Amino acid sequence: MFDFPDIPKIVYSRNFLRSSIFNIEFEETISWQLHSEAIQNLFKDEFPIKNNKLSIDVNFTKNSKDELSLKTDTSFFELKSLDNLNVLAFENNVVAILFHGKSYQSFQNFERLFNLINEKLIEKELSKYKIKKFSERKINLIDFATPINNGLSFLKQLINSQLVGNIDYVPNSNFIKQSINSIVFEDDNALLDIKYGYNKINNDIGQIILDMVLFVNVDKSLTYFENFEKINTVLYRAFHWAITDEYKQILNGK
Repeated sequence: MFDFPDIPKIVYSRNFLRSSIFNIEFEETISWQLHSEAIQNLFKDEFPIKNNKLSIDVNFTKNSKDELSLKTDTSFFELKSLDNLNVLAFENNVVAILFHGKSYQSFQNFERLFNLINEKLIEKELSKYKIKKFSERKINLIDFATPINNGLSFLKQLINSQLVGNIDYVPNSNFIKQSINSIVFEDDNALLDIKYGYNKINNDIGQIILDMVLFVNVDKSLTYFENFEKINTVLYRAFHWAITDEYKQILNGK
């Protein structure tokens, strides 16, 4: 898919993942309030914390006084692990599996959780709904000290020159607060969006950003997990194409 160079998978000694998000998209919007109690019971051991979405309504009276009201929107809810690092989110026609920070080290983290969700939820509670699309998103952020490093120069050190292009002729690059770019690959069955760039948090800290998401229509000749394996492989190859050898050395702790 998209012809990125094949490369053996490596589990690096470190990573810069802030979030890893896996989405299961159904063909129709699901009334989650009908399933919320059953789903909560299914995952009470792994995800004991439940949050409902709050919607805010502001109404203006004849006296021009606004009345603020909070409502619980049961069309969306999420279940969290005790450390808040792993999340199951349910909204509209999507079930999202989220890993925050260091809770995701490799695809095996997802495999363990997906097999549980597939067995308990997809094949039983949600068996009458048809799945049409899967996606995986990885958000990588590298923090660095701005007084020591120029943001755009550091970006060029870490991100493939085919993406970054020629940034040497940007005048006064020290004054640039943010530079985010995107490249999108698409065929009949998949879409890959790669966002990359530099963001200045404050006078001391900047970030190099590599945000990648791949959407794929369900391949019915494969199991659901095999679909995700395929997505993960393509995203892994795209990630390695998008970064430099220096970035890989940093991932190796060098």
